[in-house]
Amino acid sequence: MNTTKILGEAVGIQRQDIIDRTEEQTADGLTGAVILGRFKRGRMDVPMSIHLGNIRGQLGYDPKNPDYIAVQDCLDTGVPSVQVLRLKEAEDDACVGATKKITLGSINEGGYYDVVINKIHSYRIIGFRDGREDLKSIFALYGIEVKPLNSTFEEVISNGGYYNEVEYASFFHPANNHVDVKIATVDANSIDEYIVDPVYGRNETVVFETDLYDGVKFCLN
Repeated sequence: MNTTKILGEAVGIQRQDIIDRTEEQTADGLTGAVILGRFKRGRMDVPMSIHLGNIRGQLGYDPKNPDYIAVQDCLDTGVPSVQVLRLKEAEDDACVGATKKITLGSINEGGYYDVVINKIHSYRIIGFRDGREDLKSIFALYGIEVKPLNSTFEEVISNGGYYNEVEYASFFHPANNHVDVKIATVDANSIDEYIVDPVYGRNETVVFETDLYDGVKFCLN
């Protein structure tokens, strides 16, 4: 009988040891992994399935954000989708991208709103009415100038204490400190429109919310 130390493809019984591949990288994509990060928008309670078709819509286009870049790079490798969980922003980062002025609609002169400014609550504030606690007087306490505007964005002037045909409101904060704002509709039309200011540009902190309340939150600086 002939013997050989090199089995190769020789006929006979060959020994095949168990090969440990647990640390090898595979091309099958991520399985069960979740990318955690801070993004402009997205859910914070459950992971989101992000793919190339919805990354901008779900997370908000943010090419300078390292977390956004990490998700984009992962998808660019050919992975069909990744699970992403948005983290709560740190206090220092909450107002990044704020501007001094924004314009929102719809705002009603006779509607009622719950307002939170720097975590201080004001309940059932009327839109615009002289002699009442209205949006103008509440925001003025924080150095913010609020103006009622009509459909052509012209300021509405008081008529005997009433402001007729108000559809928008501008919020202007001339100081150099951050102000965090939430406005929830109580008995008014939904606030669902944001107009980019031609002078101060886009405010990246504006977020419309319908899960917890029907309203909007934003920062001014």
